Amino acid sequence: MIDADDILRGIMFGVLAHGVHVFNERRMVGKDGTIREVEANVKKLDEGRVVAMIRDVTELRKAQKQIQISEAKFPRRFRKFGDRMTIISIEGQWIQVNREFVNMVGYSEEELLGGMRSATSLIPTTST
Repeated sequence: MIDADDILRGIMFGVLAHGVHVFNERRMVGKDGTIREVEANVKKLDEGRVVAMIRDVTELRKAQKQIQISEAKFPRRFRKFGDRMTIISIEGQWIQVNREFVNMVGYSEEELLGGMRSATSLIPTTST
């Protein structure tokens, strides 16, 4: 459970009073007890008034967490799975190759990563 003081602690009323624009992220609790991740963009309008634009980023944060989990698993999958996998730069240079790919093409990892072969060099040219 989130302490109500924790919610108010992040609002920088003193800073806002001096006209400073404040952007922060925090958790809020709805009437039904639902915890939401929000971004607050707050600015002083005039004496005694501020405007706060609140954006609910709960689903975004969940998606970001899933991406982090997936990215953490990727290196293990890259090395361990039987699929042939490569990572290639936009210029066509090998960045990473796994063992299964090396076995399929017959070039060593050093030959591919060392720049001796570009990704496009493994694509046959069509003859007319």
